[in-house]
Amino acid sequence: MKNKYLRMGLLSALAISCTMAEVEAPEEKGLLLQEGKTYYAAIDDQPDRDATKTYIDAAHKVLWNEDDRVTIFPGSPDAVEARFTGGEGDTGGNFKTLDYVGATDVFDGREYAVYPHRTDTEISDSEVISYTFPPLQTYRENSFGRGDNPMVAKTTDGIFRFKNAGGYLVFKLYGAGVTVSSVILEGNGGEALAGPSSIDLSGGLPVVTMDGEHATNEIRLYCDKVELPSEGYQEFWFVLPPVEFKKASGGFTITVKTTDGGTFSRSAAMDLSIVRNRIEYMAPLEVIPTPASSTPGIRSLSSTRSSVKYTATTDEPDCDYMITIPTVTDFSALPLDFSLNSGCTMMVEGKPIASGACVDVSKPLSLVVCLGEAEKTYTLKARNTGLPVVRITTEGFGLAELESYKNSLQSTDKTDQRIWLPDDKDPSQSDWSATVRIENPDGTPGMGDDSVYEVATQIKGRGNYTWKWEKKPYALKLKSDEKVLGMPAHKRWVLLANWRDRTLLRNDAAFWLSREAGMDYTVRGQFVELEFNGEHRGNYYLCEQIKIGPDRVNISKVKDGGFADLSGGYLMEIDSYWDELNKFKSSEFNLKYMFKEPDDDPDTNPQYAPAYAWMQNYIGEFERVLKSKSGIENHLYENYLDVDSAIWFMLLNELTGNRDFFQNGGDEVFGPHSTYIHKDKGGKLIMGPIWDFDYETFIPASYYGNSWGGSSSFTWRGFDKTGYYYYWLCHDPQFVQRIKELWNGKKDVLKGLTAYIDQMHNKILLSQQFDESIWPGYTQTNRNDNHDYNLAFPNAIVRMKDSFNDKFLWMDNKINSLRTTNPTFKYQ
Repeated sequence: MKNKYLRMGLLSALAISCTMAEVEAPEEKGLLLQEGKTYYAAIDDQPDRDATKTYIDAAHKVLWNEDDRVTIFPGSPDAVEARFTGGEGDTGGNFKTLDYVGATDVFDGREYAVYPHRTDTEISDSEVISYTFPPLQTYRENSFGRGDNPMVAKTTDGIFRFKNAGGYLVFKLYGAGVTVSSVILEGNGGEALAGPSSIDLSGGLPVVTMDGEHATNEIRLYCDKVELPSEGYQEFWFVLPPVEFKKASGGFTITVKTTDGGTFSRSAAMDLSIVRNRIEYMAPLEVIPTPASSTPGIRSLSSTRSSVKYTATTDEPDCDYMITIPTVTDFSALPLDFSLNSGCTMMVEGKPIASGACVDVSKPLSLVVCLGEAEKTYTLKARNTGLPVVRITTEGFGLAELESYKNSLQSTDKTDQRIWLPDDKDPSQSDWSATVRIENPDGTPGMGDDSVYEVATQIKGRGNYTWKWEKKPYALKLKSDEKVLGMPAHKRWVLLANWRDRTLLRNDAAFWLSREAGMDYTVRGQFVELEFNGEHRGNYYLCEQIKIGPDRVNISKVKDGGFADLSGGYLMEIDSYWDELNKFKSSEFNLKYMFKEPDDDPDTNPQYAPAYAWMQNYIGEFERVLKSKSGIENHLYENYLDVDSAIWFMLLNELTGNRDFFQNGGDEVFGPHSTYIHKDKGGKLIMGPIWDFDYETFIPASYYGNSWGGSSSFTWRGFDKTGYYYYWLCHDPQFVQRIKELWNGKKDVLKGLTAYIDQMHNKILLSQQFDESIWPGYTQTNRNDNHDYNLAFPNAIVRMKDSFNDKFLWMDNKINSLRTTNPTFKYQ
């Protein structure tokens, strides 16, 4: 799945008659006007998405076009035509019948409508509508062609709530200098893609059955003249009946015809289900057409690195080619693969070269293509994504063994905690090795102080829920403390996959907020390209692992100076997975605490047993103070807790809408998750550092509704009973006043996050395109719990910023009107 830079994609937005906009509340229902007869059509506002018509997801609505026509069956199988009387881009409005006469009511008060109007549309007594899915469709920018999308509805109140009958397949094409005249989609297994069908409405939702005898396995999208961009992509929409493409039957083929007579075809042998009212998509596909005639010219230009093929893009008429290879930092000897028009020869510096030869593209290179006496000169340029490259090389094991090893371990087995490979305690792995090398395209050191530096390492799979996804996160333990990409030296580093984050930026954005807020310690990190044994694995976030150390969580360790003083230092995590060796449940709040450091086994290191008991007792004392009325009102909790760190920890989790922060319950899936607390010798509990913001964050208020919480409903999670400690702390007016002071002192700085997101979006733009081509799993099947799985990358970025801005404004108002809470205290 990762061997070619072939990227075929689908889009994440849908519109009736090809007009898209963000969702708003449906307009007021229209009145039934008895002049002829007038019907109202509107976006269905039922909460069940599968029962709605043209509502695909919360990010998009459907707009009508002026003069749209529908076929109406007003109580009988006798069809009449009705015309939309509203304005262009309306979400709903009236349809007036053009030739209405009173009809016999044979449908018991039910009336039916079909969009678009066609004279051959019929309905049976059993609520089955005949409809022809169009074999010839029309290109329209960012949507499907007007009249190409079938919708059906039935009503008893004169309001038609349309439901889409088909599904949507959208290809994202790019290719400089290519002008498309048509795009043809063909089912290689004879699948019925267009032609006569029946649409059964008896069950409420439309069920489509194609007429296999008369259907066609081909749809032609007429484009006239659509110029493809050299970067980014153009969308080409197909409307299909529900259908399954099978890998065993060859999947499907897309053929692009160009205005100059060129042709480009690409087959995708894959299993793909087109489902009613759903968009399926993959990544963009570069169009490199075969010319209609043989002239001095390049047909294709690419380079292969470790079995991955990277295709160049061209900028006609300048004839400049740009090839982007994310894992190359030295372009002085680039293997060049090319194909030419018939009879042509490629010349470099006056000498002919063969495909596969190495060329120096460290600076622009002139390529001359000759056909007889005719010549044409091209310029080839090369680049990477601009991100550092992390190269991991292993001997004796690979990713498959690494994954199998982690999956075989039981986290509750105290004897099986070591999951690093190679395992220095396992004699069978004595000949195994692993090294890591980091190269920075800007010429600054990737690791250590040298431009090229390689160090031995151990590697392991990491994560709980994130480990189940195809793109795995990893942890590295270097043989020695080393500076990495300018970050302070340490042995322990993490490679975050950000698989569930369509933007790739959520963790980095949260860390930015933490730094600007002045948290005690914030994880440092940089986006990188990961290469494992020569194979490009995509975009990763290389960052510091949360550990005790001078440049990380800067506290002493509990064993420093012996075990006479057990008051610190401790690094703790509250997490419902509760999968560390040393752990306890807190006495008053039943929170699942785990010791991250120290983490020694008290059975083999008994000197640590008193330390674990001391800290558990300390947490118990703190919680009893929180549930004591005098403990809150007399501010006794301040003897245990660093107040400012607790407030900022809450504010940052609230601002990002982090659901993992507030979840609390008995089931293992509930939180809180990834909540870190640390304590130095003689010091107080300090909340943080923040961690794990890749998924349950930056979600629009409208997405889940009020039942979910966090930013999704803009519920103030820190002030209700799921907010564990904070509900009690906020009984103290002094604590509430301090929240206001800290927020108002920093809010203008924090609002700058959107500018930072724009900066990082531009920085990783090329990299995420390659990442999407390697991991094209943005489908409902693979990411069925992702709130932005169906958004194109730029749209996901926009929604992330909009969600943040909305939550920021909501919080600003909420914080400045805060009142104290009134918990039921257990102790006086």
